[in-house]
Amino acid sequence: MHLPQPSPVGRFLQWLRDPSTATRMAPPIAALTAGSRVSNIDAAIDDTRAKFEEACQGFDKAWNGLSQQKATLAPDARKSVELQIKRMCREPLLSELGMRSVLPSHGFPTGVMSFVTSCAATRDRTRSDDPSETSRNRRYDFPSRPGPVAIREYAPGAEVVIDGLVWTSAGVTLNWQRPAHQEGVREIQSIRHAWSCRECGESDCGREDAEACRACGSDALEHQRFLEPAGFRVDWLEKPHAETNVPVYIVPEPPQVSTRGARWEPLLDPSLGRGRSTGDGLVFHHSRGAARSGYRICLDCGRAAEDGTTGLDDHDALMPTKGGAGHCSGNSKQYAITGALALGHETLTDVAEIQPVALVDRRIALALGSALREALSRALGIETRELGVAVAERRNSLGAATHSIFIFDQSAGGAGYAPRLFDDLPSILKRAREQLTCPVNCSSACSACVLVADLYADTDKFDRIGALDLVVRMLAAVAAPEAIDILRAPLIFRWLRKYRRRLGARRVWPRTAPPAAAAGARAWWG
Repeated sequence: MHLPQPSPVGRFLQWLRDPSTATRMAPPIAALTAGSRVSNIDAAIDDTRAKFEEACQGFDKAWNGLSQQKATLAPDARKSVELQIKRMCREPLLSELGMRSVLPSHGFPTGVMSFVTSCAATRDRTRSDDPSETSRNRRYDFPSRPGPVAIREYAPGAEVVIDGLVWTSAGVTLNWQRPAHQEGVREIQSIRHAWSCRECGESDCGREDAEACRACGSDALEHQRFLEPAGFRVDWLEKPHAETNVPVYIVPEPPQVSTRGARWEPLLDPSLGRGRSTGDGLVFHHSRGAARSGYRICLDCGRAAEDGTTGLDDHDALMPTKGGAGHCSGNSKQYAITGALALGHETLTDVAEIQPVALVDRRIALALGSALREALSRALGIETRELGVAVAERRNSLGAATHSIFIFDQSAGGAGYAPRLFDDLPSILKRAREQLTCPVNCSSACSACVLVADLYADTDKFDRIGALDLVVRMLAAVAAPEAIDILRAPLIFRWLRKYRRRLGARRVWPRTAPPAAAAGARAWWG
């Protein structure tokens, strides 16, 4: 980091490093964290310092990237970047800390990506010079979305409607030092690896590629490289249009969700299936373009084009360079244009996975997942959009085909919601049964039961009736005895005791007695 001295954040970090800080702050922090899991004062201070340093490095990285870009641009394009830097430096502090996950992520948007719409036609426009002006969906004076949403809405080639005008995304914004040599490409940390196992279905991401599955040890892996962009932007020379009838939309890929090796636990009746949850789960959102072939990206200017197209052949820079007449210098560098990449965004969060036995129909799994999410959100008193849902083909404990249903927290870092699915599963299943009982008795799914906004792409892939039948069978298997059955139990067991000698058996048990009734029977035998 290159912080001006003395800067406020520099002084704050120095204060956190001071050994006397822990001594002075121990009593108030102990009072603040009483009854919580946070009890180590040294760990609290170290974590705070690490988060602020990470945020400073991220800000410094973005600022340096824009400054370097400004120095290479033609005069008419330079003013646009200057406005970006100005707005970036005047961003309200609480907003910036929330978006960089320094403040608690729950309730704050994190991993936010902007869609830069500055071009030759709009270079002199700015929304406001008032630093107090904030908006939920704008950052640095440009439209913005959380990473998972931006990956699909702002993907290169997609058309975005803003204030009645249609803008076409042409590439990504670069927040790294542009590589001056081939070795420099390998130092770009935004290009990462993602893999999924064909055997067990586990997936993960990292800076290094995996040779074998970390869950089952299989080497049957599907690999892909992805870039997590800082944001997206339009072509400097392109103008927006007003034809909003049929904007181009990039269909998103289903997210890859993993509980990352958490331990399985049987459901209340092991014959029904199993489940697990973790606070260190992974949700990987990605886009590979309309043809799902991946994007080739110029690391010099940020322009992107789907693999197999000619969009990067002798291309112009997204922003005109100084003395370059618009021609991108990456055309003459073999290493400057990547191979096929996905655009991705990974989130570590709370994930719950429930795996019913022999759930081979994806339509039933999707309907059940939607109902379970709605049931859990109502039980916790939260909005449905705070939880995500996904389904994936898996193998059960015996190796037979089934589906796993994933419920995960949308907020980065998690809010502890998803694992609550297993706190009282019968109660959640009863709520899910109510949700699947459609008031208009639809044939597959509708907005009155399990069809919600983020599942609209799967409108024709639901089987509500099949999911309802599955939930009814699961409830029947785990149901506790009704109150009237408990009241009648003493009379039944007296009758059994009376005829025990006549039947010639030391013990007589009802073949269908539930566990609670059986426990009561032992007491009545005396």
